[in-house]
Amino acid sequence: MTPEFICDAKQELKQHDIVKIVELLKDGGLCILPSDSSYILTGSVTNQKVCKDIDLLLERNGAPMSLAFGNLSEIIKKIDFRNQAFAFFEELTPGGLTFVAYPLKQAFNRISTNCLYADGTIGVRLTQSLIETEIAKSFPIPSAPIRNSDCIEVSTAKEAWEIIASRSTKLHSPRKIAVVDAFVKYPSRLSTVVKEEFQNGYWYIKVIREGAISTENIQKVALECKYKGVI
Repeated sequence: MTPEFICDAKQELKQHDIVKIVELLKDGGLCILPSDSSYILTGSVTNQKVCKDIDLLLERNGAPMSLAFGNLSEIIKKIDFRNQAFAFFEELTPGGLTFVAYPLKQAFNRISTNCLYADGTIGVRLTQSLIETEIAKSFPIPSAPIRNSDCIEVSTAKEAWEIIASRSTKLHSPRKIAVVDAFVKYPSRLSTVVKEEFQNGYWYIKVIREGAISTENIQKVALECKYKGVI
């Protein structure tokens, strides 16, 4: 098996490469590209079969996938962020934050349950990967890390491709796969996952998983954004 094409983007991703990748994803293809903490495998979030194949190739067994957006304006069109939540998210992104929230529209609610293996919510990301962000400007994309046999996230295009190619026989039908060869800025720095929670008349930020952003920093920003605190 060989990639459909390989983009060398160690400096930047050229516009003609972005167009090629976006068209490939629209046609049901997949792309291996660098996020901020690891290489990811992504595709069209509106295609349930594509998302099923991502889950299969990454051996996630139905674990929820987060969704990367290209900018804040697209997020507020699709995600139900209260003013406090938007201020909190804006302060900490782009960066290692995944904010779990509800979609505004029914169509995205179906994407959550049918394609992202979630519970009606969406883990929203705005990453520091310029490449991931450029692709996500065309449409939000699943941001699911590629892990090796030891469940460690990989940070090179070569290792990412070898893992996906070795598992490609699991697919019921082949898919075209593009590879973007570039740098992962912050290897193994998993995002901190949070959500809002309302308790006893107050809004809090709940830390689901501590990662790249410390709970101490989450608490500081939460208080600045008028949350009661962190739980």
